Amino acid sequence: MTLSVIIPCFNERRTIRMIVEKVKAVVSAGTEIIIVDDASTDGTSAIVGTLAGDGVTIVHHAINRGKGAAMETVFGRPRETSLMQDADLEYDPRDYAELLSPIENGEADVVFGSVFWEAVLIASFIFGTWWEIAFSLCFRTSSPIST
Repeated sequence: MTLSVIIPCFNERRTIRMIVEKVKAVVSAGTEIIIVDDASTDGTSAIVGTLAGDGVTIVHHAINRGKGAAMETVFGRPRETSLMQDADLEYDPRDYAELLSPIENGEADVVFGSVFWEAVLIASFIFGTWWEIAFSLCFRTSSPIST
């Protein structure tokens, strides 16, 4: 499986270098890392410029267009498997293997992760399936409970 890790960022000078290091530590050689700098104004652009090369590609937006536009910029290019990584360290790259496993095993074509999984599990246990469905719809995320 060929993997592309997409890192949209806006004003993440404090964390961008660290997240790229963490991603590189867990992905295999040949993994494409694409940083989309969404017109940062805090010096992030200069930092990501130093990260270019060695499997890291930088895309700059001239004006801030938001995270969705940053993702759209990259999704327009063909690639086998894409993974979105926030630049603010909210998601831990050490979770990639678990997240990608259903795709690698042919069990799924797409997988969505959520920082709210634990809340969904607790709510589903207490309130039942209707709560899980409502939560998933509100946050536009799939639940780890549903198959």
